Amino acid sequence: MEQLKTELQKASEELTQEKHKTVDLLESIFPRDVAKKLIHRQPVPARFINDVTILFSDIVGFTSICGKCAAMDVVNMLESLFTEFDRKCGQLHLTKIETIGDAYVVAGGLQNNCGTADDAVKVSLMALRMIDVTESVLSPEGLPLKMRIGLHTGSVLSGVVGAKMPRYCLFGNNVTVANKMESDSEAGKINISLTTYSLTCNHAAFQFIPRPVHVCKRVSRDVLSERRYFLQWRPGHEPPAVKSRRFQKWLIHS
Repeated sequence: MEQLKTELQKASEELTQEKHKTVDLLESIFPRDVAKKLIHRQPVPARFINDVTILFSDIVGFTSICGKCAAMDVVNMLESLFTEFDRKCGQLHLTKIETIGDAYVVAGGLQNNCGTADDAVKVSLMALRMIDVTESVLSPEGLPLKMRIGLHTGSVLSGVVGAKMPRYCLFGNNVTVANKMESDSEAGKINISLTTYSLTCNHAAFQFIPRPVHVCKRVSRDVLSERRYFLQWRPGHEPPAVKSRRFQKWLIHS
């Protein structure tokens, strides 16, 4: 009888641990309020959220890398890169929306019905750290990687799509604009829209390089003539040199 009691107690503790793991997993995939509804099997209504800052990114020359390198080497490279991105995303309390191939998409401001300037700053910090981390990772060919990133802030429609494999998705023109901000960027650069700039321009660690309107690709009617900026660290705020011990500590603690 005593043995049965011990076994039941052990099984109960293991079940509790598994529940905690499930909660942690869901909260890493969905915004916290959405995760709670899913845990309690409650419906998750679609909602309209203002001032969400969205980050789109991809690796420059990724198709060429895939064509020249072994599949497992490419997977290991992405694993190394995305594991670090996920950790940064968690530190900044941002939401990873999806990864498709080499594309990594993040958003800030989804926890409430309206994002803030602080959310835009966090996404901007995420972008800068992604650039720095990417340049510390080598391709299977032994060459430093370069990432192209685009940021935009605006209203979106959010919701959970799918039953067996639910995904948290963002919809609307501003998602498209953020994506096109990335395609209009350059290797090793972060291209940001005027709306994102207006929320982050006073941050002490940021420096903004205005881009001539005539060199920018058409994004949409709404932002066709808007000024865009390249975001970078302000001198004196850059991370330590890549491959140094200080850089490794910075990766962990920044």
